[in-house]
Amino acid sequence: MFRTRVVATGPELIREGVRSLEGVLREAIDSARSEIQILAYTVTPSALPLLQRLRQAVRRGVRVTLVLNNPDELDGTVRDFLSQLQGEQPDRVRVLGFGEPDRALHAKVVVVDRSRALVGSANLTGGGMVRNYEVGILVEGEPASMIARMVDRVAMLASGYACRKSSSRSPRISPTPEAAS
Repeated sequence: MFRTRVVATGPELIREGVRSLEGVLREAIDSARSEIQILAYTVTPSALPLLQRLRQAVRRGVRVTLVLNNPDELDGTVRDFLSQLQGEQPDRVRVLGFGEPDRALHAKVVVVDRSRALVGSANLTGGGMVRNYEVGILVEGEPASMIARMVDRVAMLASGYACRKSSSRSPRISPTPEAAS
């Protein structure tokens, strides 16, 4: 058995049983018990409040896997945050970069505890979470588990990245030794 709910951004879309995408995402992160998987094209500084919630989840013992299209293109503030998060909990936080030539990771997916998946059109940006008109669906049950396995496969295709601050104080994301070989 599974359950679905429609989520959206844009005030004209959030009504009549349609929940705010950002609100559903906050609740999902806050309620995670063991694992959060995220596929995202990009993340901007306007998503830092959500990243802070990820940090709180990691501190509760939740494992986080974040696969981004091209982490090297992230804003320095976001790279710095991810660097700190990996430094605090390297055994619980994986940041992976998909950046392959002629291919892009354009999926926007958040899976929590392999039992709930939020799939939609919104990037982790101010526009995607609040300003744009975006639509998504929250699924619970077996479809969420299937999506979690898909995220596992995408993560295997991605290169491992270690988010590190460079010596010039400008944070950067560099391939991990495994990804470089």
